[in-house]
Amino acid sequence: MASTPRNPYLVGPPVTNQAGFFGREDILQEVEATLHDVAHNSVILYGQRRVGKTSVLLQLERRLPDPPFFTVYFDLAGKALWPVDQLLYELAGLS
Repeated sequence: MASTPRNPYLVGPPVTNQAGFFGREDILQEVEATLHDVAHNSVILYGQRRVGKTSVLLQLERRLPDPPFFTVYFDLAGKALWPVDQLLYELAGLS
C-alpha cells in the first residue's frame, strides 16, 4: 500500500531535499537573476517565522553553482538582543 506524501507546507523541519520542495520557483528565479546581475553580489531573505526561509535557502544552496556562489546560513533566532559587534563577529567566523 502506497503512503500518502507529506504536505510540505505544514509546520515542521525545513525541507532539505528537492523531492519534498514545492512552489517558490518565483523566489528561486528572482534570487538567481539578482545574483547573476553584476551590480549585485548578495541577497538577504527575511520574513515572518515559519514561512519557509530556511527551506528556500537550502534549495538555493543545492541549485547555485559553486563556484562562483556559496551560501552562508546564519540563524538569528535568539540573537535579537546581541550587540551588533558580537553579531558581526559570529557571522565573520562562519567563513
